Amino acid sequence: MTAGLLSFADRYGLFVTAGSDYHGKNKTVAIGQTGLPAPTEYPGAFLDFLARVGV
Repeated sequence: MTAGLLSFADRYGLFVTAGSDYHGKNKTVAIGQTGLPAPTEYPGAFLDFLARVGV
C-alpha cells in the first residue's frame, strides 16, 4: 500500500509528509508523534516543492 501511495504522490506532484494521524483522545498516538526524528532544518526536497508550487 505504501508503494502505491508514494507512486500516486509522485505522479501528481504531491509532497509526502509523516503525520501522526491524531483524531481524538481515544488514540494511543500523541499529536505530532510520528516515530521519525524531528528535522532541524527544511529538507531540500521540501524547499524544491515550495519553489515548484510558487510559495
